[in-house]
Amino acid sequence: MNQFNLFRDSLVPFKSDDKWGFASYGTKELVIEPQFDDCFEFVEGFAAVQKTDKWGFIDIAGSRLNPKSYDSVRSFQGKLAAVCIDWKWGFIDSSLNLIIDCQYDYVSDFHGGMAVVGNCIAETAKKYGVINKSGELLLPIDYDSIEISGSHLLVSLNGKFGVINKYLEYIIQPSFDRGSYISGFFSFGIGKEKVILNSKGTELFRSNNFDSVRPFNSKFMVVGIDAKFGILTFSKDLIIPYEYSFISHCENGYAFLSRKGKFGFVNGNLEEIVPLKYDGAYFFSDGLASVRKGENWGAINSNDVPIIPFQYDNFLEFDRSLSIASNHNGTFYIDIEGREYR
Repeated sequence: MNQFNLFRDSLVPFKSDDKWGFASYGTKELVIEPQFDDCFEFVEGFAAVQKTDKWGFIDIAGSRLNPKSYDSVRSFQGKLAAVCIDWKWGFIDSSLNLIIDCQYDYVSDFHGGMAVVGNCIAETAKKYGVINKSGELLLPIDYDSIEISGSHLLVSLNGKFGVINKYLEYIIQPSFDRGSYISGFFSFGIGKEKVILNSKGTELFRSNNFDSVRPFNSKFMVVGIDAKFGILTFSKDLIIPYEYSFISHCENGYAFLSRKGKFGFVNGNLEEIVPLKYDGAYFFSDGLASVRKGENWGAINSNDVPIIPFQYDNFLEFDRSLSIASNHNGTFYIDIEGREYR
């Protein structure tokens, strides 16, 4: 069983003449004829499909399953899928029964048994809370923002950021002007001061000497001064000088960085694996990274060997063996071996 089948059903969205169907992974044999205006991938035995501005779900035989049509939907995750009726969101289960009424202006997917929900309180303002899979409110819809961050919640209340743990207890009180979550760490700011804390709320770094500070991985930080970026240890030892226009965080073991308009990659120990030679880059995923030469995108492996030729106008990161690419012929799916599903 290949990596694709570990995470998805073995059907891939296939595009023909502006209609979408589904083909077998690898062989590209059509299983469900192109007939849909849009579609998502199969997840947990279902694919969301759109016809005439309405969405529904099909099974791998192509049978349309749900009696209702929805204004919008999202893919199943953890046996639940978000659906929208009359522009209010709720959730259905894997029997396609509505188990959480469509009553919210916003919902996230469930993570760790929790989902963020939100309602408009004014034309341009929302307030957010958290529900469980039974639809019970765990946090009231009082927050300015809520982000599920690992097993924690990064929240903003009355313009201040803090962190709530899975037991719904504050481990960091809302006291910061800014807040974000990257790779298991929280970055906060208050005035000019920048602070990094781990998931237990332990402070690892504090300084007001930098324009920006964010985690790179568990050993290093990306810091910025005057729009130039370098890397420090948490004990403030300079490892990479402030000469880069961009340095990403480390994801899947690698990070990309840019200097003088050229992009390359380093590993988690800051060892160069791909020199600064490309005109654009995304993160590594499934062993490949999308990179750009001139105006064309392709994909390389960690040895800088081209795997997908440089012939696409755009090319997203691979997500469990599939990416979405586009060129003059339109937008379509492509797998990690370069097969185009169209």
